[in-house]
Amino acid sequence: MSSFAPELWTALGAAISVFLSSFGSCYASANAGLFAMRNHAQLGIKSFFPVIISGVLAIYGLIIGVILAFKIDDSSSMSEQKAFHYFGAGWTVGAACLCSGAGIGLFLKGYMNMAFPDSNRTHGTSDPGTETEPLLSSRHAVQHTSSLDMTKGSNLIALLCVLVFLEAIGLYGLIVALFLIGK
Repeated sequence: MSSFAPELWTALGAAISVFLSSFGSCYASANAGLFAMRNHAQLGIKSFFPVIISGVLAIYGLIIGVILAFKIDDSSSMSEQKAFHYFGAGWTVGAACLCSGAGIGLFLKGYMNMAFPDSNRTHGTSDPGTETEPLLSSRHAVQHTSSLDMTKGSNLIALLCVLVFLEAIGLYGLIVALFLIGK
């Protein structure tokens, strides 16, 4: 038995793909959930579109993780080169989905700071240095943001286009990982 274990590198690739893509999805979903809660009164069920887009990132990592897990069973003929391709495939989709999730999360956080400008100010606290961010903003914050009114169809479409393009980064990682696995 050699000191190189192709099963280990393949398993690490599977674990990394699931972990990193889930972490990116988690960060994006947390900010998308806040967006959905703040805009549910205006948009209804449409406010959950960013949550769905964010959740897809974890599925990309899971796809590669499952494919790599099945490759471990066929390890009797796995070479070092194949094992490193599998490891690289896990890193590729994991890193792409992590970056995609970070982009979605940061975009939604920036959007909410623009749409709800007074949500980061203090609300009735005695300590002037304490800042709070309420989960749901007050009604007067929505009235001040007529330019970001989500009831206008063009604003919602623009928001969704940005989110889809940010999510596409994870899709590109999935495509490259599939090429690495098939090579």
